[in-house]
Amino acid sequence: MKMMGFLVRDFLTWRASAAILVLALCSVVWMVNADSAMLPKDPTGYGQSSAPVVLAKTTDDEDQPDVARATWIGVGDLRKFTITNTGLLGLYEQPPGWSGYDGTWDENTTNWNGWCAEFPAGSMQYYNFSTGPWIGAICPVILGNDTTWVPRVATGAYTPDMTPMSPLRTSDQMFPETDENAGSLVYAPSGQDPLPYQEHWPYADSAGINPRRRDTFDHNNYALDPGAGDIISLQDTWCVYGDWVPEEEANFLWPSFGYDIDGLGLRVEQRTYSWSYGASSNYVFIDFRIKNMNDWPLDSLYFGFFMDNDVGHGDIDVEGMGPNDDLIGYDEALKLGYTYDSDLKEPGWPTSAGYIGCVFVETPTRPGEEEEIGLTAFSTWVRIDHGPEGIVDNEQQDPLKYAELVGDPDGSGFAFADDPDPAVFEIFEEPRDVRHLSCSGPYRRLMPGEQVIWTLAIVMGRSLAELKENTLKAQEQFNMGYMGDAPPPSPEVVATAGDQMAFLTWDDSPEEVEDLITGEKDFEGYRIYRSISGLAGTWEQLAEYDIAGDSTGRSVQVKYARGNSVVTLKHEGFYPRQNAFYVEGEYLIEFASDTTFTMYNNTQQTLYQYKENALDTFNVFGVFDPADTSVIALPVPGNNFLGRYLDGGLIYTNGFFFSIAKGDSSELHPPGTVYQPQAGDLFTVRTFLSEPLSDQVGLRYFYTDEGLTNGLPYYYSVTSFDKGYQVEGLESLESATSGRKYAVIPRSNAAQVDDLVEWSTQNSKLIHFAGAATGSVFVAIAQPVDLQGDDYSITFIRANQTYPKAGYWRLTNESTGEVLLDSMFLIRSDTAVVDAHPEVVEGLRVLKVQGPKNVTVRAEGEFAGQWTEGEPGYNFNLGLEFLTNDPYDFEITFPPGGSIDKGGTTVPWLVTNISLDEQYPTLWYDVPHPPNPPNGIWDAGDQILIYDRDGIRPIMTLLTEVTDDTRPPTSSSVFSIVTNKPFTDEDEYQFSSNRWKSDYSLDRVTVVPNPYYVRAPWDRNRFDQWVYFQHLPAHCTIRIFTTAGLLIQTLKHHSAEGDGSARWNLLTSENMRAVSGLYIYQVEAEDGKTAVGKFAIIR
Repeated sequence: MKMMGFLVRDFLTWRASAAILVLALCSVVWMVNADSAMLPKDPTGYGQSSAPVVLAKTTDDEDQPDVARATWIGVGDLRKFTITNTGLLGLYEQPPGWSGYDGTWDENTTNWNGWCAEFPAGSMQYYNFSTGPWIGAICPVILGNDTTWVPRVATGAYTPDMTPMSPLRTSDQMFPETDENAGSLVYAPSGQDPLPYQEHWPYADSAGINPRRRDTFDHNNYALDPGAGDIISLQDTWCVYGDWVPEEEANFLWPSFGYDIDGLGLRVEQRTYSWSYGASSNYVFIDFRIKNMNDWPLDSLYFGFFMDNDVGHGDIDVEGMGPNDDLIGYDEALKLGYTYDSDLKEPGWPTSAGYIGCVFVETPTRPGEEEEIGLTAFSTWVRIDHGPEGIVDNEQQDPLKYAELVGDPDGSGFAFADDPDPAVFEIFEEPRDVRHLSCSGPYRRLMPGEQVIWTLAIVMGRSLAELKENTLKAQEQFNMGYMGDAPPPSPEVVATAGDQMAFLTWDDSPEEVEDLITGEKDFEGYRIYRSISGLAGTWEQLAEYDIAGDSTGRSVQVKYARGNSVVTLKHEGFYPRQNAFYVEGEYLIEFASDTTFTMYNNTQQTLYQYKENALDTFNVFGVFDPADTSVIALPVPGNNFLGRYLDGGLIYTNGFFFSIAKGDSSELHPPGTVYQPQAGDLFTVRTFLSEPLSDQVGLRYFYTDEGLTNGLPYYYSVTSFDKGYQVEGLESLESATSGRKYAVIPRSNAAQVDDLVEWSTQNSKLIHFAGAATGSVFVAIAQPVDLQGDDYSITFIRANQTYPKAGYWRLTNESTGEVLLDSMFLIRSDTAVVDAHPEVVEGLRVLKVQGPKNVTVRAEGEFAGQWTEGEPGYNFNLGLEFLTNDPYDFEITFPPGGSIDKGGTTVPWLVTNISLDEQYPTLWYDVPHPPNPPNGIWDAGDQILIYDRDGIRPIMTLLTEVTDDTRPPTSSSVFSIVTNKPFTDEDEYQFSSNRWKSDYSLDRVTVVPNPYYVRAPWDRNRFDQWVYFQHLPAHCTIRIFTTAGLLIQTLKHHSAEGDGSARWNLLTSENMRAVSGLYIYQVEAEDGKTAVGKFAIIR
């Protein structure tokens, strides 16, 4: 049955015409006349101009036949996906105890059981048996003077008929056990200098990726540097394979097979990328670069990605289990083909069976065209013992394979570029062991030496909705040059040595960086690390500073867990009256029919009853009209556990609402798509409590590390981390310690300041000399050597003459009278954060000037009121506020007799403006609780409006909350409301710095350690050995001589300070190791003065 481009194949149909084509073509011997200067015209007339084709010789001397190697990629929720340098993907199970790839074929890699693509990580649930590229083209077969154009297909699966032409490389590759560096990384981590036995990762595709990053970002911060060893993902791989060398020179994965018929003459360069966090953990990218190595063109080139996905263990041959009950789906809108289990479960699996799919994120553009070729066909078929069409899996079936690539699997005629109509897009709706092939083409003519690129993503999802969501994110991440969920960058750090100490300062640049996916600023804090070697795995965390008072907030996640309906899921908000019943947990919503469902508290293992009064109780559920919650869905007669489904209705339980609504219909969805929940559909609802983020200690921008040993090097790194994303299960991400590291050598009598401090409104070092603003000011040391020891002030300038609120600020050196920073514009927003000026002046950096835009009773987004006397069971929350320019504080007391409100009602409270010592009028609103009318009692939900002194304009509305402890306030109870006040031209802050002390003399120049013993404890390894020259002038030349007077090395030293240091790696100018013995050094300053001394090396 074929409907609207979707073909449900009758798998018993035998493709007779294609079989005849096989017999005819297999009798042709491919004999290429390599000396021919031109190729006869294609007799089919397809894809060739009338002009003869001039041949060009192509070579690639860097590629040499190699041996087959395998590894397993995936560092996120998708794991154990097998790749090789032969084109074969999948098939081989990761051997037990495998600890990482060391560049060799693991001798325990013997199981061909197809236990590949584990999802989620650690579950032992596998989704793929075997997969790989199919690359087909029409190529010439020359017999004498006759040329016949026939299809040839190079395959990676099932039988790989391409040979390794390079080793398989991975960015996390280790040296093998036979190497003296066994267990160490072969390639230096991204951003880290390689050790002597390491090298930079050389395979980053900067030419292909950088243009996409430039198109996405308005800066060049994310550009790849080919010379810096940049690694794209957490695990990159690279290899080359192909079929252009003579068969006798090739090393096939399975030597008994060799080329299938004849080689096509292709070079394939393969890269993969995978991540461990966020949505990126659910997919891997595979990039294929295909180059014509022949002396002749290849016509009608197609690329296909073959997948034999087995949801379940692929070696189980029992009906209804393992691979035998799988189905194939196709999403026209996403061009996504996918495999799933027919009943969404497998015996012994701890979770329901999910989905695995393949999507092209990049395909070539034909010459002269703007649009990419895209996905042009999607084919499915069963294995050969389930139906005769499975013969296409076998060797020597190039015409059949090419017909599948073209999208003409029934052999009715090839669908060339000018005739695309026969191409099919199939799904498979009878549970069987079934494969699928995603196809793209044709690229009309691939000339000798020409290269084209196809990139795809293998995507996983726990449900169909999640699979599609992850597919969209994969495409978006590719479009941004593989930039996806990522931590904020590390700050810029200045590290300064002191006497038995190191002083670190850093800037606030990471705080303004927006998350690449959410577009939000999600910075949370800094972590400070120290290492004695600077190597990965040796970093010790010293401190953490994060945003004080920051929290995740309450959140609710609604997701599709099982089913194929297209619906819209949404968290609709909270019910304040029942906040006490909102707890963290998981709920399961299962539809018994298309009109009824149950709710199960999976955390408490309790099936909930449906109650019409659900809003007044807990551990039950109800369904309400979204326009009016007083309208309640009728219960289902005879079953208290069933709720009645209303399209878009508010489903309520335990203090929160969510909805399940009909999805949006689209012609892009397959025929028969259902747009509302069906019987058997399952949804999960997860609720999260508000949690403090990190340690709530507040941000700082300096750190002093004391108690160090003078003369020994210490390495420091300051990283940034973000908030994470609770609803999506994304944990906080942190920048790498290896990205930016700073070396410090403490020394006696080092230049330093007497008191290294920060100046902020949180300590007494910064004095709020005048004004009443409640904002924050933060100044930090950025360059200690530039400190002047002067007095400073920060003052504010009005934005206009109508109001005193500040629009600008300035920094003045009061000792000299010089204005250092003037008219710094205050960037105002809802969060009212003032732009922190990054410029460093006189060693100082103003990191924060933050305050509210207007007078407000909110702090960090929360109501700033609190009980300062007594702890009654009543509380107030803020409804609306209308304060703008009145910087007053208030108290609510409860004297005997209370007060009279504006409506003439006696109320128990009295509101006083304590800044002016005046009583302010109020109005009580007795909120009804449907179906009950107002009860005349001050209780939960009631509102108190506070007016200005004239009783004309309301300035804030307070909402009454009542906890389980219903004790009302007493005459001793006091509720205080302190307003946050913006900066005005009356505010002034003052602080003073200490001068940097520099005390160096050539007489104090020394070498440490002296003598130097090889393999000293401070050496990082046997390749990384140093001696240090200390107490140097700011600019000098160091010369090292043997006792015979032979100059063996010259070092140049430059620093911003006197009393500096330099190091020597014990290598001569000819890169030879210095031998044991006595050495002479000479230090010559810029003014010509010199110091001479001795040191020894003992090996």
